[in-house]
Amino acid sequence: MIFQKKIKAEYLIIFFAFLSYLIAFYFKEYSPSGSKEDFYGFVFRNIQIFKNDFFYALKNYGKLGDANYPFFYIFHAYFNPLSSSPASYLFSTFVIGLLTFAVFFLCFKNLKFTNLNALLLSSLILYLPWFSGRAYWGTASNLAWFFFVSSIYYFIKISQEKKIINNLNLYSLLFCITSSITLYVKPIFIFFPIFYLLNNFYEKYSFKTQLLNVFFYIFLAIPGIFLIIFWGGIYDHSNSNVVQEYHTFKNIFKNSIIISTYFFFYLWPIFLIYFFKTESSVVFKEFILRAIYCLLFLIFLSFLNLLDYLNYYTYGGGFFVKLSYLFNDKNNFLVLLAASLGFSFLFIIIKDNIKKNLSLLLLTFFFFGFPKNLFQDYFEPLILFLFFLKILDTRLFDIIRKKTLSVSIIYSLFFASYHFLLIVIRN
Repeated sequence: MIFQKKIKAEYLIIFFAFLSYLIAFYFKEYSPSGSKEDFYGFVFRNIQIFKNDFFYALKNYGKLGDANYPFFYIFHAYFNPLSSSPASYLFSTFVIGLLTFAVFFLCFKNLKFTNLNALLLSSLILYLPWFSGRAYWGTASNLAWFFFVSSIYYFIKISQEKKIINNLNLYSLLFCITSSITLYVKPIFIFFPIFYLLNNFYEKYSFKTQLLNVFFYIFLAIPGIFLIIFWGGIYDHSNSNVVQEYHTFKNIFKNSIIISTYFFFYLWPIFLIYFFKTESSVVFKEFILRAIYCLLFLIFLSFLNLLDYLNYYTYGGGFFVKLSYLFNDKNNFLVLLAASLGFSFLFIIIKDNIKKNLSLLLLTFFFFGFPKNLFQDYFEPLILFLFFLKILDTRLFDIIRKKTLSVSIIYSLFFASYHFLLIVIRN
């Protein structure tokens, strides 16, 4: 009887994930993401411009109003047969969202999860408001997430096949292709190819294999090199200053606090389970004490007026910044608390594999820290992909494997409630 109830709970979560994804697509006008404005403002228009005059669109790319790279438009203009009308185009991107879920499922299968548990965990992304909103309105992130999770699929295969040279070389090539395509859609994903090359060194792959990967990337970089020569820089700055004005090194420190709140937001259910299954003395030493130290340090920085920028977010900032404004928290205590808890989580993760996890997190904080306005949807479902698929190599992953149903119940209720709350607030 208990087993039957468990199975019923799992199928209910999966059923409601698909149902919510389907219903929310039908009512996509009420989607809380800003993707609707992007679609009507420039996305569909730009696809048609690329379709009608490729060289004009490429030469004047800065005028098109998108800071991402043009492969997204090239893909839909020339490889998507449904891109001629808004309705058919949006249906195609809805399907791409489902394909992203499907590859996420295959990743769990590669990690030796059962079919049911893999389906259960992968269905959680269908509840996510920003991920689904990008799929409903067909923005660049929708395509980027598909190729990014595909590259993770091959990353996992590489780690499993590293002793079989022919398979290793094939999966390495496929990883380099999918990660490069992701980069040509959204350059911010450059962190993952760099991490991959570092991880080859950490895992002590043969010199021949490492050299082959470098060769793959050099070959795949040729279109990008031509584009840089064509534009005279990494972006079409002659027609737009959007990249230079809104993406600078000085934003990295400021955004580190915001990014840590995002990690807390998406990983708190894992640490809630960790909290209850671990001895209190260990929790205090590993987690609570570090969080207190982080909080005191951030409060000290606040007293020095180094964190005043947290009071002036008009765009971006995420859940805890908005919540802080809602409660008129002028000292940003909620943000600092969430950041402290997030940093404390990350300290535990880093400690489990210092070289690999520290490299991945530093690269993530560095490249995602460039934008002036850091939106939460940049990290949804990035953090879930990195943690749930064990790219971040930590013992906390065992919670997902051993407590799959508990994790899924908490996350599905959390994401569904969050999605509904955003819809109510935005409309």
